[in-house]
Amino acid sequence: MPPQRPANLAQKSTPTPIAPPAPATPAPKAVATADDDFTPVALPAAPRARMHECGLEWQKLKNSGAAATMLWRDFATACLTR
Repeated sequence: MPPQRPANLAQKSTPTPIAPPAPATPAPKAVATADDDFTPVALPAAPRARMHECGLEWQKLKNSGAAATMLWRDFATACLTR
C-alpha cells in the first residue's frame, strides 16, 4: 500500500501570478561611421586569368603589410586596367 499523503497537500494554494514577458526590444541598429562605404563599385571587365593574377598580387601586398591603407576596389581597378 502507498504511503499516506501529507495533510497540507489537499489544501488549494493560490498560484503566484506570473508577469507577462516583457515585449522584445529590437536589436540596436549599427551606426554607420565615416569609414563605412557600401557604395557598389563596378570593376573593369577583365579575363578570369587577369583577375586571378590581381588577387594573388593583392594577397602578397596584404601579407607584407604594404596594403594597410589601400582598399581592394581601388587596387583592383588599377590592377585590372594595367
